[in-house]
Amino acid sequence: MKICSALITTGFIALANTLPARAVSYDTLLNTPTMDPCHLFTAEADMVVLYLDMGSEGEVQISLPRDYLEDRADQQSGLRHGSVLLRVMLTNFLPVRRAQARRMSATQRGSSEQAAFITILIGDFQNLETRSRTLTEGGPKAAPNDLGLIPMTNTDANPQREIYVGIHPNGTPRAIIECSPSKSLSRRSCTHELRASGVAVVLDYRADVLPMWEDVQLRVERFLGCAVGG
Repeated sequence: MKICSALITTGFIALANTLPARAVSYDTLLNTPTMDPCHLFTAEADMVVLYLDMGSEGEVQISLPRDYLEDRADQQSGLRHGSVLLRVMLTNFLPVRRAQARRMSATQRGSSEQAAFITILIGDFQNLETRSRTLTEGGPKAAPNDLGLIPMTNTDANPQREIYVGIHPNGTPRAIIECSPSKSLSRRSCTHELRASGVAVVLDYRADVLPMWEDVQLRVERFLGCAVGG
């Protein structure tokens, strides 16, 4: 009986370690005001420690509140991953579930900054400097636009994509942003590549968020600083 009791107890502990993360209500996502991206990183938070394989750069430890990890397969500490996918609200950085993201997209509730969400893919991707060098080789040195981004393509001649590069004051690449073409702004999306805290990151968001790209990057960098360096 003691053996059976021990096995049952062990089973409950294992189950508890993989319980679904708590979902924030849809109304809470939309109505919570702007907050520090690290506001869920508290002493009481149920943290999951993961290890990301960064190729030649080795392994990076990342610690996240369980609420950010929707799938049970990602919720066990100590596992090694090639990448981690998160969805968060832009302003309050609350975790967004798949169904909630679909609902926001379908109802186009994301017509304002308060109602916008972003997708964050963290992993080992092509080096930002290498990709930036490939884009700029042989091309004209365009001046930054009013968003502080350097256009890499002539969108009139090549409507298939719009590519921009953000540059640090020292001349090194800060971000690469590629937006899909569409006559409808609500249907356009942008992919935003950056590197921070020793990991590569690819963000996805609606094209009308593009004017806020710098604030988005700063908020993601803050979040990663807590996840990787916390």
